[in-house]
Amino acid sequence: MHADPQPMTHEQRLRIAQTVADRLIVRYGESVKAIGLYGSLARAEDGPYSDIEMFCVLRHPGESRDYEWCAGGWKAEVNVLTEAALREEAAELDGDWALTHGAYVRILPLLDSGGCFADLKELVLGHSPEEMRAMVEQWLASEVYERIGKLRNAAFQNHHQVFPTLAVELVTTGDLRDPSMVLAACNSLWSGLVRWADQRGYALVASPEISF
Repeated sequence: MHADPQPMTHEQRLRIAQTVADRLIVRYGESVKAIGLYGSLARAEDGPYSDIEMFCVLRHPGESRDYEWCAGGWKAEVNVLTEAALREEAAELDGDWALTHGAYVRILPLLDSGGCFADLKELVLGHSPEEMRAMVEQWLASEVYERIGKLRNAAFQNHHQVFPTLAVELVTTGDLRDPSMVLAACNSLWSGLVRWADQRGYALVASPEISF
């Protein structure tokens, strides 16, 4: 049978998730401390073709792995880890924070007698203003500035075929077939980000002196 996503109701997806949870309990036994859903299914925002995403939290250090598979009409991902590892992940702050850490904010418990998921939201959102500012400045310098530079290099060298790849993480909508439009859109985005950062006091220009 070929893998082909099939439409499914929210309730059908929840029943499959419970079956997966039961299998996890059989597999890991008394080491299982908590099992919870994250993503669109946990928020009850899943569509007909959404996948199933789960955390399985173990009491003791041991096996830590990610299971990801498709079962014909549906797909699931289960992250097996200890509570300490889960809390460490939730507390991370990097340039992908806004995209990745919603998973830890709204978890729907299937098994959680010890309140394992209760304070993860605080870990995600508890960073100081100084920490958040440093993260944004690092993201602007390491991700956006660098990608804009690569895009302008490609334009200078007439390597227009790489424009869609370079632009896709910066501009999420639009026509990627016209290189001039792609370059204009990315340059416009960069100019807007510079204005936005300047208005909020983010430092995009460090000292020209080498610090080591």
